[in-house]
Amino acid sequence: MKTVFIIATAAFFFCYEIQGKLQKIIEPLPCEDRGGDVTCKKLQKSHTFLNECLSNRRTGRYLCCRTCAKGLGVEITEEGKFKDKGNFTFYEPECPILQDRESEKFCEKYQNRSLTYNCHQSEAQAACPKTCNLRCGKSDLV
Repeated sequence: MKTVFIIATAAFFFCYEIQGKLQKIIEPLPCEDRGGDVTCKKLQKSHTFLNECLSNRRTGRYLCCRTCAKGLGVEITEEGKFKDKGNFTFYEPECPILQDRESEKFCEKYQNRSLTYNCHQSEAQAACPKTCNLRCGKSDLV
């Protein structure tokens, strides 16, 4: 009985380890103004708006993505995909070497794929691209 328990435990940890290495690639969210018109128009009035779009991933890529893209002259399809602009890295600047912007402990909660915390949310994609295994690079451009 003890041997069966040891084998079952080893199999569980082996499968757990394999699952982590074969994690599904997550598609980046489409470019949308998730903060809403009021928020993005208010931010747009700031004289530092375009700098904010470029320096802050949450604002530029998730909160006010379409507004920022328009201000920066980046074209977006109706489906929210970026049109190719040479080596444009708006999906993820660190591609192909993804790095999480938040701590390992913060990003752990997105690995469980719960309804509350999952990698299909803007917060997760902005903070934890490595943990979420976010797809990136020129293959995402139209």
